[in-house]
Amino acid sequence: DGHAQTRAGQSTGAGDAYRAGLAYGWLQNWDWGQSGQLAATIASFVVEKYGTQEHVFTLMDLNQRYQQSFGSPSPMDHSGNNRVSLPENISF
Repeated sequence: DGHAQTRAGQSTGAGDAYRAGLAYGWLQNWDWGQSGQLAATIASFVVEKYGTQEHVFTLMDLNQRYQQSFGSPSPMDHSGNNRVSLPENISF
């Protein structure tokens, strides 16, 4: 179906991660679609690990999963522009 497949383990913390991504997009003045897709991508990393603080991913991981899931470059992919600046490892 063109969507990235992930291993779902548990959902504790996924809503918090989703809200963080949605809030970040809103603060960047992105449209709700991009903000929601970013939020869903971030939350997908959370459900792959057991525990509330065991998930760590890189900005490259985030950008790749967003591209695989939605077929367009991640709004966080700043290759070619400097819209965002984040540490290499992100933990929610």
